[in-house]
Amino acid sequence: MHLILDNVSSLDHGLCLYERPNIPAPKRDVEKRNIRGRNGSLTKEYAWQDITFDVTLNILDDSSIKPDMRTIKPYILKAKTLKMSDESYYYQIIDVEMSDIQNEIEQYGLFTASFTCKPFQYLDRTVAAITTKPSTVINAGTVEADPVIKVTGSGNITLSINSRDFLLIGITDYVTIDSAMGFSYRLTAGMDHKTNGAMPYLDPGNNVVSWTGTVTKVEITYKEAYL
Repeated sequence: MHLILDNVSSLDHGLCLYERPNIPAPKRDVEKRNIRGRNGSLTKEYAWQDITFDVTLNILDDSSIKPDMRTIKPYILKAKTLKMSDESYYYQIIDVEMSDIQNEIEQYGLFTASFTCKPFQYLDRTVAAITTKPSTVINAGTVEADPVIKVTGSGNITLSINSRDFLLIGITDYVTIDSAMGFSYRLTAGMDHKTNGAMPYLDPGNNVVSWTGTVTKVEITYKEAYL
């Protein structure tokens, strides 16, 4: 087994896993309040927290490892996705830190890379759904998915997903809504001033997509996310 960063194997950089890393479980931010006379605490659930992978790697080389570090450091520190070679799911990297390198022997180096990642695993594929009439989109993931939605139409449009409304105001041609990035646009122009409402998302399972107004087509693309 080896590490894969941005679809490039660690073996391509002469890096071997020192040991198989532990897979951290996501934790939810939960507020708890004890109220006298009430059985159990009063709880409120918020978002899932980031997770951290600590991956220990070996650098093995027939000569000095110092030249290798010039390519290894950017390979690790600039990475955006992480996965193991024995699975099809990846993590989105938020931040990376590298420890000092243990280098008692010139041809050998041991260090730990700590990857802070978003809490979910993502299947390495993009799901696409195109509809010209209200329909149901199935999200096979186990948590909400943040889609990119392109609405083609004109005028005032109310897009609804499982009865959650998102308003498009005075549209001409189309608007693209990027829920993961948190903004709307058309070509290179921002269109947030033409929208109103919380960013759309897909629930796990069935999602009823409907609208009011003049709509020619709705295109939805998303990554399935899993705990």
